[in-house]
Parts: sequence; structure tokens; C-alpha cells
Amino acid sequence: MKTIKNIFLLLLFAKALAAQDLSGTKIYLNPGHGGYDSNDRNIPETGFWESVSNLDKGLALRKILEGIHATVYMSRTANTSADDLPLSQIVSDCNAKNVDYFHSIHSNAFNAQSNYTLLLFQGKDNAPTYPDALTMGSYITDEIYKANRTTAKYNRGDFDFYGTGQAYLGVFKNLNVPGTLSEGSFHDYFPESWRLMNGSYKKHEAWAIARAFLRYFLNPGFPTGIVAGLVRDPNKTVSYYGIISKNDQKLPLNNIKVTLEPGGKIFYGDANNNGFFMFDSLAPGAYKIYFEAPGYYKDSSSVTVTENTTSFADKFLIYDTTSVAKIINYYPASLTDSVKTIVSISISFDLPMDTASTNAAFQLSPSAVGTFSWGNGNKQITFKPTVPYLKATEYTVTLFKSAKTVWNIPLENDLTFKFVTKNRNRFVLESTYPIANAEIEASIPRLQLQFDMAVQTASLANQINLYDAARIRQTVANVKIFSENGKGLIYFEPKVPLVNGDYLLVIGSKIAGVDSIPMVDSAMVPFKVNALTPTQVALVDDFELQAGWKNPAASQYTSGVDTVTSQFLITTEKKIYGAKSGRLIYFFSNASGGNCVVSNELKLDVQNNYIGGWVFGDLSNNYLSLWYEDGSNTEYKVLYDTLDWAGWKFITVGSSNTEGKIPAKLTGIGLEQNSAGTQKGTLYFDDFQSFTITDVVESNYLHLNEFTLQQNYPNPFNPETMISYRIPENSFVSLKVFDVLGNEVAALVNEFQQPGMYHYKFGISNYKLTSGVYFYQLRAGKFVESRKMLLLK
Repeated sequence: MKTIKNIFLLLLFAKALAAQDLSGTKIYLNPGHGGYDSNDRNIPETGFWESVSNLDKGLALRKILEGIHATVYMSRTANTSADDLPLSQIVSDCNAKNVDYFHSIHSNAFNAQSNYTLLLFQGKDNAPTYPDALTMGSYITDEIYKANRTTAKYNRGDFDFYGTGQAYLGVFKNLNVPGTLSEGSFHDYFPESWRLMNGSYKKHEAWAIARAFLRYFLNPGFPTGIVAGLVRDPNKTVSYYGIISKNDQKLPLNNIKVTLEPGGKIFYGDANNNGFFMFDSLAPGAYKIYFEAPGYYKDSSSVTVTENTTSFADKFLIYDTTSVAKIINYYPASLTDSVKTIVSISISFDLPMDTASTNAAFQLSPSAVGTFSWGNGNKQITFKPTVPYLKATEYTVTLFKSAKTVWNIPLENDLTFKFVTKNRNRFVLESTYPIANAEIEASIPRLQLQFDMAVQTASLANQINLYDAARIRQTVANVKIFSENGKGLIYFEPKVPLVNGDYLLVIGSKIAGVDSIPMVDSAMVPFKVNALTPTQVALVDDFELQAGWKNPAASQYTSGVDTVTSQFLITTEKKIYGAKSGRLIYFFSNASGGNCVVSNELKLDVQNNYIGGWVFGDLSNNYLSLWYEDGSNTEYKVLYDTLDWAGWKFITVGSSNTEGKIPAKLTGIGLEQNSAGTQKGTLYFDDFQSFTITDVVESNYLHLNEFTLQQNYPNPFNPETMISYRIPENSFVSLKVFDVLGNEVAALVNEFQQPGMYHYKFGISNYKLTSGVYFYQLRAGKFVESRKMLLLK
């Protein structure tokens, strides 16, 4: 008897369904936009694209309408730029197909707080171009308003809505049939935007529009009904705006499972923060719905399905406070690969945890200092080390079962896992210029830091500071951060010249490499500036013009140099005076033995026995010299010294090997390769001037009221050099020379002296000296200072 009854009901249902027949009816659907083009609309926070949403609704609507035998055309069935047709082409295609009705599918956007339904047709609000469009518009707004449960519904003519008094929407212009455009809801309203990321929610709007078509074509409604709803947490709220009257401020649940009985139909929710579910094509009658969500108590509701409508069954689920938390995952997860020594350890749970008991239950062996942080609603604990772990070490992480949920339920078991660290736990500062406690002669030094790998630029904020003796921070300029041969390099210069005195370079502990491992320990580099800054006597070349300077070329003086890439030119890159300087880029071809000479075909006049000039050193440790031509047209070089500085330094170079011999011309600048030097580099030159030895020395001490020991001139020297010093008060003075082993070579002064400037010659004629490095030391009262000089035979 029961079987006969069921067959009878199915026959009635089939008969009713057959009445919903749109055979012979032609409908044209236009899913708005297409192809993620510039006219498409995106909500990055939710991942929504209107072109995708409109197409999903259109495809679902076509399937429903074709299921009741309508002929359906679509302006696009894919989502590429090629599918985003001009509106005039869409209208033309619709007219050519001689359809009965045209509908365009969209969603709206305004201020992220609105969510009503809007329907537009061509014409005035009460005087449409096609009266049937006004009628159909009222049906669509009513059905979408009920399905999407928006806040209001509006059915408007585009003449009045846009205030133009004439045709506005291009999708209606020249359309030969009634047409409408629906903005079903607002996709910039975050709760709705998340719902529009649910395929069933978009299909539900398609069902609403299909019901409107049945009403419009005077057919009975669908004999089946729909059950839909939203599953939320009543005690948690979202972080974005939600309309309170719609409960949109309540947190939607992800990954829900909804079961419908009888029938055993199951709906699995997505993870798109919407909590939406739907069962369609249901026979009218009474049903039971069972709700589940991870970490929540199961619950159920009863619902009655009515034909041609949606029965809503929203549900609030309550957190299950009796469940034992499960560990979802942890990191680092295995021993197969070593991890960075600054890696954060994380453990994720399926339930919110009590932070105090979980922090206390965490153990790391060997122990490490670090901080805890929590995320994902207290479902994830993260331990971040304050300093890097030990390198190449196996660590064991234990989370004891004393860790509890917020409802005081402990874990079922302890968790233990291990990881091994990489063989690196410090960002190493390998070298600095200047080195600690150095005395430099560059008044505008290029301060240089070299690390063992490339620098993480973001870690440099407020981490490098230069202070003078009064601990006043000095402004720097020309900062350059780069990597070379796997090393991280930072170059910078003081914005204004440094005065003679003490300075301190402080490198902070937070500077890190590109692998995010920090220095950990800060570094301090004290140094002293003792620079020669004479007044100009006679200008030789200001390097504002090329003035006869030539690129290095193979000759009797230049060899072992790549003359293609080596070049000398006037540039605005750096300067001391004027607007330009001379720049020498050099490349030695081999590891040693190279000589690079930049010649000057004008042979510049030199009026005195010393040339002084500004040289921007490159710390290459190659040898710098000047080339001269004497009155008999014989060329010779005078070695200055090793390029053991970086930045602008004023140097003085004797014009001959014999004191008092004044050459006629400056013919070039020479660079001799040091086997311990670099094979390439860049030097700059500015304002070469000529001096007498008295000019050079006295100008450096002018107005100085302090003990000072000057660098010897010339240096390197042969056969003799001048050592000068100044004492500001009556003092017993000792001036001695020592070799590199500390043996005394000469005692030049050993007497009581009055305040003033003193000069003493030291040469090889009075002492048996070999080529090499020597030191001279001045003692005057409590003042003691030593300097280095180089003898070259």
C-alpha cells in the first residue's frame, strides 16, 4: 500500500513539473564584465571578482531555464578578455537572435556598508521604454530580495536613476526587446562578498531569477522548494562591518556539514567565511536538518519545505567545551632538512587554548631564550627565539599534556618533535674601514662595512651611527648597499668633512643578512681623524675639464692593464670643489705586475716642489704615484704611498727625488699593482695644487693650540724626509725612530723645548737603513703619538 502511495505522489510531482514549460521561449543572458579587465571589480580581501561571480550566476540560471525547455543564449560562457564584448555588439547579437527577453546579471558596490537589491530598465521610473520591463523588474527585485535577504529593493528606470533624462545604460541602447539589469547585492559589503564566494549562494540567486521568469511568462511556479541558511557562532563577531539586524556581525562558520533527512543529503560548506548551505529541488514537506562544525556541539532543526520558495533554517552553533584539543600541525616538522637558527616554532590546534598553561607546557632542549605569541583565535602558539639557536644542533620540542583548552580540558598526550639547525647563527661583520683605533688622514672618508653575506636592507633602520668626540650624531650621505662575491657591503660618507679628532662608528646588533639572521652583538669602531687641509697656493688642475688627460693605453709605462675597460674621464659623480672631478676606472689583467699610467698631453706646469691634491681612495692597497718631466724632457715617477684609505684625502707628493729640484711639468698619474691589492678599482682626483714644504706643513697647523705630530713628507721617501710637530707649551721633547721590531734606529730630539712648530730631516745618509717600514714617536709631557713611514731604495 505504501509503495502505491509513493508512486502516486511521484506521478503528481512529475505532472506539476511538466507544467513549468518555457518551450518556444527565447531568453538572452548577459553576465556582466569579463576577463579581469579594467572595468572588472575586485575585492582583494575576499578574492571576489565580479566577472567570475556574474558568470557563475548566469551559467546556473541557464541550466535551470533549459531544464524547463527555454532556449537560452549567453553573451559569454568563459571569462577572458575576448569574452568582454562591447555592449553594442551584445545588443546587436540579442536583436539578431530575436529573443523574447534580455537580462544582464551584476552585483553592486558603494561604501562597504550597503546591501540592497537594485533592478534597472530603460526609461523613466513610471514610463519605461518597454512596459513589460517594469513588470519583469518588479518580479526580479522581489525574488532576489527574498532569496538574498537584502535590506531593501528598488526597481528603477535608468533615465531617472542616473538623472540624465535620456537613455544611459549602453546595454539597453537600440535593444528591440524588453530588458533588465540586476544588481543582486553589494559585493563590497564584506559579509556579502564572502557569501558570493560560495557557488551554492550564487546558484540560489539564479533560482530567484528563474522564479521571476516563470511569473513573467505566466507559468506556475516551481513545484519544488529550497532549504537554505547561514550557520554562525552567536558569541563571536567578525572584524569587519556587519549589519546587526541581519546578524552579519556574527562569525560565520567554515567547513560546516549539514545533513537533510529524509533522503540523507549532505552539504559540505567551504572555508570562505560565509557559513552558507543550500538544498534545492526538494519535494514539499517536513524535514529535519542536522548541523556540524569543527569544535562545535552538533545541533538540529525542523523545517517545512514549500513549493516555489525558499525556507530558511539559519543556525547558531555553540562551541563544544568538553572536547580534547587536537594538534593540527607543527613546525619544523621533520629532521630531513636543517632549518635556520632563527626559525620560529609553531603548533596549531583545532580548539582555542589557554595561553598560560600552554606556554608553561612548552619545553625546548637545549634551552633557548625567546617569546611566545598567539594567533588564529588562540589556536596557534609560536615561539620566536630572541637570539639565534646554537648552530648545527639537534633540538627537541616537547609540549606536555598539561596544556589546556580555554575550557580547562588538557591534551590527551604529550607532543614531541625534533629539528636540526643549520651551521650558521650570526651575521658576521668581517671588516670595517677604518679599523678600530685607526688614525686616518681622510677628512671625508668613505666608511665601509663588509659582512659575510648580503645585507637585509630592512634591518638597517637606525642601526648604523657615526658620532664625534662630543657624541653628536653626524649626518651621512652617498649610502650604497650592495653585494659582491657573496659579501654584503655598505659604503657611506660624512655629509660634511670631519674635523681632526676622535670619532665613534656604532654598528647595531639588529643588522641581519638576507637570511634574516642578525649580528646579535653590536660593534663599536673608534677612530681618529688627522687630516691635512692646507690652503691653496698655486692651482695645477681643477679637473673641471678633460684638459689633456687620456685613457690608459699600452706604452713603456702602462702594462698588464685592460685598456678597453680602464678609462679616465671628467665626471660629476663626486667632487670637492667646483662641479666635477677626474675619475679613473682601472682593471689589471693579472694578479700582479700591472702598471697603469694616465698621461696628460698638455704637461701641466708645476711652480713649487710639492703637489698636493684631493684623492678619493678605493682601499685597494695598490701604489699611487705622480709622473713628471724635468727640464731635459726626461720623465720619472715619484711614489706617494699605498692606497690604504677610502674616501677623500688631501695628499702631498714631492716633485722630485732630490729636495729643491723643481720639475717643469706634471705628465701623469700612475698606479702600480700590489700583489696584495685588488685587480680593479675606481679613484677620483680633484684640485691638484703646488706647494713648498713650508706651505704644506704650516697650513696644517695654523691656529691649532694642541700637541700634534704630522705625517712625514715625502712618504715614501728616499733619501730623506721631513718630520714636523707642534707643541703648545713648554715641554721636554723626545723624537725617536724605530724599526718594525721596536729597535731604536735614531734619536732626533731629546731636550726641553718652548712652544712652537718644529721640523727635522731624517735621511739614510746618517743611518744604515734598509728599505721597509719605520715608526717615529713623539713624546712631549703627557703627549705620546707614533706614525708610520716607508723607505724605498
